Amino acid sequence: MPTQPAPLPPPPRKVRRTKKYITGTKVFAVLTLLTLPWWCVPEFAKYNDVRRLLHSGVMTTATVTDSTGEDHFRAGTVYRVTVKFVDNSGRLVSSDTDVDYRTYSSTSIGGTVMVTYLPGDTDVCRVGKVTPAQVMAVVREFLIGFGAMAGFYLLIALGIAVDDRRQSGLLRNGEVVSASVDRLSRAKETIYEVAYSFELGGKTYKAVDRIDRKVLKAPTEGETVDVLYLPTRPSTAMAVAAMVNFEVVLE
Repeated sequence: MPTQPAPLPPPPRKVRRTKKYITGTKVFAVLTLLTLPWWCVPEFAKYNDVRRLLHSGVMTTATVTDSTGEDHFRAGTVYRVTVKFVDNSGRLVSSDTDVDYRTYSSTSIGGTVMVTYLPGDTDVCRVGKVTPAQVMAVVREFLIGFGAMAGFYLLIALGIAVDDRRQSGLLRNGEVVSASVDRLSRAKETIYEVAYSFELGGKTYKAVDRIDRKVLKAPTEGETVDVLYLPTRPSTAMAVAAMVNFEVVLE
């Protein structure tokens, strides 16, 4: 009697992408393009004012009428004085200008200081004489600030790009396995953190993901969750419900 061939194992489960959301990389790129001008434009205006004062500024004596120190979320404490002086056309004008702490602490209301102002645009004014060194100091401050911000943005962008690439690679080449929930903890009000493990080829692999309760109701320890892993590198894995950049269904 002929033997019956052994039944073939079921094909590995896959996931099918039903809709691609706007990935984190694209969102971050848009936010970068919107926020960099917000930071760069005021800094360039500051440089332009100092440069114009260097070439066309006029020095005169001014009276200090007010001085303040305000906390600024981007620049820390900003010190500012208000001065009154007579410009080259004979008008009594008032102008606000930022100063460093040493100038701020050494001035008193009613006292006099030397200022450099721009004829025809007296709002452009600085305490003291404007020198080429001050122009270079503004440029140096801008470059340091821009470099720090660019580095910060780059680190965030790399992290987002790596996560997007990981999810795309798993969706393209990954297979589905049922993983056992080892630990569950609350990360945020609607987000929970799940630690899970699964076995392949006699070896146990572990991972941790964050899942929104709106996507998947929080499982209990010992229950299973569907996980995508790369057959060529099972340590690269992610819970299907944790794929925030894509909407997928199991096949």
